[in-house]
Formats: sequence, structure tokens, C-alpha cells
Amino acid sequence: MKSLRFLGIDSGFGLNNNSAYVVQNNNLLLIDCGGTVFGKLLMMDQNNGFLRAKDKIEIIITHLHDDHVGSLSTLILYCRYVLNKKPVIYTKCHNIRNRMQICGVLDDFYEVRDHSEQIEFIKTIHAVGLDCYGFKLDIDGKKILYTGDTSTFQPFIDKLDGVSEIYIDTNIRKNSAHIYLEDNLDFLKKLTNQGYDVYLMHTDDKEKTKELIANTDICLADEDKFYKDDIIRILHEYNLDSNKYVVIAEAAMVLYDLKEYSRDIDIAVSDDYYGELLSQNSCTFKEVNSLGECIFNIDDIINFEISYYDNEKNVIAGIPVLAANKVLKIKEKLVR
Repeated sequence: MKSLRFLGIDSGFGLNNNSAYVVQNNNLLLIDCGGTVFGKLLMMDQNNGFLRAKDKIEIIITHLHDDHVGSLSTLILYCRYVLNKKPVIYTKCHNIRNRMQICGVLDDFYEVRDHSEQIEFIKTIHAVGLDCYGFKLDIDGKKILYTGDTSTFQPFIDKLDGVSEIYIDTNIRKNSAHIYLEDNLDFLKKLTNQGYDVYLMHTDDKEKTKELIANTDICLADEDKFYKDDIIRILHEYNLDSNKYVVIAEAAMVLYDLKEYSRDIDIAVSDDYYGELLSQNSCTFKEVNSLGECIFNIDDIINFEISYYDNEKNVIAGIPVLAANKVLKIKEKLVR
């Protein structure tokens, strides 16, 4: 399971600006804060106290395009006047204070640092006239590489030592500011073959990106690789009622040892449990399935629906799993 959770992976013209976060020892480390990001954080804070419960709020800023700092000033002001917290901003961007001053944010509302033991900034090439950086980040001894917006992977080649996860800016449309996915697909496959987990972000066309990386080990950054142990651990952590749900789809195939990993955890639940999960958890709408039913997810980790709920199941490590023959029939019905 990847180290970063993503609030969005869209390019600058998308609905969900590219931004990620990790929580360590109850401290929030946010990566970039584009125009759509504060609204999501505010909703999370109103729903379950996501921000107010954190001891520290730290933010890495890769560069000063609006889709990476568009709501940073609002977040700082919210920290000041609502949370009574002073966020720390890690960045090499020289004009960060000027940007905040234009937005009416006073210097003493936040702290700026250009280095950290945890963060190694890596200068890259993205847009003329902007300081643009990716970075290498240590998360509890696990090293990740995050390119930020970049037109080339070259500055990161010498930084792969000890890295397990790579988050890469790619586009479907060819331009001078971002890595063109089609031309670099073989290189990214090579990285996965070498044992790196590769996640694509800042995409300008999610569906076409999915088509290009289908049947590879490359993932979109808002997806996970859930291995068998991950699925078992997560479902036990959420303490779901084992009498009212079954694991379905790819996750079921992983539990049956038919696949190595799943990109999500799908469960089917009873009619009454569907309502319980909606009322008791921080749920967001995901999509409408082929049967016209709304699928919701819990914390962007567990997807749940009513379709395919069935009492014919097996129990694996304490987890109820839809009978294998029924899982395969569903896959055949969906032509998968």
C-alpha cells in the first residue's frame, strides 16, 4: 500500500488539483495546496476534525502555479484564525512570501524553511521563470521520490537509491512542461520491473492514461496496490460487521491467491448495512455501477455497494469473501 493519500491527481485545468498528504505521529504533511485543495481539507475537518486534531500542519510547496498554491493563503488563514496553529512551509521557491503578502497573509502567520532532514529538494525543469522542485522524502524509514511538475525525469535518475515508491508527473497531450506518457511508457515499465512502485499523477486525461497503463504494474496515484496482507489488515482495522458484507471483485481474487494485488478494496453489503456505513463513516460518492447503483467509498480506501451481496461465502483470515465461483461469474458478466 502506497505511503501517500491523494486529494486529487488532475492537471492544472482539472477539477481536483494535484495534491497529496501523509500523517505521521499525528502531524499532517501536505504536498501542494492548489485552488481546489482547501475546500477538500475543510470538508474533512468539518466531518471528522481532520485538521484540528493534528498536532502540526506542514506543507511542501513544489512551485507557485495556481494549481499548486491557489488555496494556500486560505489554509494559512484558517490555521491562524480557526485552528490557532502556525503551519510550516517547506519550499525552495524564493517568491513564496511575496505570493502570500499579495493575498493578505502576514509573515508571522506561518514559517518558511528551505530544508529538512526528512526532505531533499531536487530542482527540475517545468515552466520558464519559476523555481520548480521535486523531492525525495523519508516517511518512517521508507523513501519516496516525488517529481512535482516536470518535463523530464533526468534530475531524478541519480536519486533512486533506497527509493521504493515513485510519483511521476505525466500527460497524455504532448507539451514542453510535462512528461509525455506515451514516449516514456517503456521507461516506466522498466522501473516497475526493477521493483519500484510507480504512480502517475497530474494527469490531463485519466481515462486515456488508464488505457495506456492497462496490463502493466503502473498505477494512477489515487489508486493503491493492495496485497493480501494489506486487505486483511485494513478490513480488520475498520472492524466491519462480518455478517453483513463480503469482499468481491479484484480484492476477492487476491484473497483467493488468484491475483498478486488489487487496485482497490470492493465489498458488497446488505441493504441495512449500506445505510449504516453511510451514516457512521466519512463517505464520498465514487460512481454509479452498471446496475445503476451508487458506489461510495470510506476514506478513499474501501468501496461499498449492495449489488452482488450474497451469503454464499468463504472466510479467509477472519474476512468474509464471496464464493470464488461467484466472483468469477461476475468477472465474466462484466467481460473482465
